[in-house]
Amino acid sequence: TLASAQGNILENRELIDSLNQTKASSALIQESLVESHRLQASLDQERDAFLPFAESASKMYFVITDLSKINNMYCFSLASFLRLFQRALQAKKEDLNTEARIAALENNLKIMVYEYVCRSLFKADQLMFAMHFVKGMYSELFQENEWEVLIGSIVGEMFKKEEFPSWIDQERHGAVAILKTTFPALYQTLCLSDSDLWLSFLQSSQCEQEIPSSITRKISLFQQLLLVQAVRPDRLQSAMTAFASQALGMKELSPPPLNLRRLYTETMEWEPVLIIISPGADPSQELAELAAETIGSDNYHEDVPCLSPINCWR
Repeated sequence: TLASAQGNILENRELIDSLNQTKASSALIQESLVESHRLQASLDQERDAFLPFAESASKMYFVITDLSKINNMYCFSLASFLRLFQRALQAKKEDLNTEARIAALENNLKIMVYEYVCRSLFKADQLMFAMHFVKGMYSELFQENEWEVLIGSIVGEMFKKEEFPSWIDQERHGAVAILKTTFPALYQTLCLSDSDLWLSFLQSSQCEQEIPSSITRKISLFQQLLLVQAVRPDRLQSAMTAFASQALGMKELSPPPLNLRRLYTETMEWEPVLIIISPGADPSQELAELAAETIGSDNYHEDVPCLSPINCWR
């Protein structure tokens, strides 16, 4: 309009009004851009507050993917994990501040993942998974070389003959020597030479609960576990269960009994479900009742070959 204007442009009312409107629009756009940047920064700040939850979830996922190294059957897809993640996010929201909300989300997801994975493992491998879950989630609970001693990565070489307290079984001298050589400060703290101090521990059928209080105040929970492994390996499994339960904040490590109704809601229609049962157990009746309630008996088909029943749920 300026280029095609003729005469005195100051007398061109239409041009003046257009210029004023353009100026006002420019100012409004500038204000909108400033507000947009402010909102973007605010959203980034709110989103970044949930980064610890995302990092915690990624730790869980990589722990369970490592299970395939134990058994080829223990394979868990990213899609199934993401569904657990979404379920945790969709859990009932309470009136909590952001920090408390993240803590609640992490706890919910931890329980979901643990139960989801444990019900897919052989019973003999469930404690192993619990320990690896703790190691992957809470690495700060382990000092240098402690985990390696537990799993046997650090073994004793030909130690020179040492004298250990007489209350320690001779067969355990090698394990105690590894403990002493790898963690000299810890060994000094234990005061194993004081046989009176360790008498209850030696005689107890639950020695992991009888470690002298004067010692437990000075060493970590995992160091208590290493002590049991070295001196009383007969109680190692119980000590590991107690350690994992406390570290994970769970009363019981055993997953709840299989509930087919819950399993039905947690899986997708295109996912096959393989139920491995022990002799004498037969979920066929429960499966048929659930199918009748959910999809109708006409849509449920069961084939029974010679050796074992195979249930086909369509």
